[in-house]
Amino acid sequence: MPPDDCLVFGEENPTEGEDPISWATWSDGAAGSPTIIGDADWGKLQLVVSEEGRSEVYNYGNSLPRIYTITENFYGTGQGTATLQIRGDTASFNQDDGEPPNWENYTVPITRSWQYVQVREIKSA
Repeated sequence: MPPDDCLVFGEENPTEGEDPISWATWSDGAAGSPTIIGDADWGKLQLVVSEEGRSEVYNYGNSLPRIYTITENFYGTGQGTATLQIRGDTASFNQDDGEPPNWENYTVPITRSWQYVQVREIKSA
């Protein structure tokens, strides 16, 4: 089932009309779970150097051009720094697959013609 326009990760009660997505749907990139501080579904993602958290792969049903915007800490505050990344394709791929599709560092909204989309946050040295 394709997601609605806006998703929010780790916030049980979003107030801006987003679909709440539990951290339980995320992976550490190696078929495990990333570390979550507090509630396992609605707490905060915690990464140390060389760790990552990646969303499941979302199927939008078609590859029409879309604008992708990612906002950190919209419903709370985080600490430290990590790199936001996004990837997608017109062909399906699995949550813990390697590249391709290649990860792109995310800094500003992007427009892509992807049917399948995934985001991750990665902490590097």
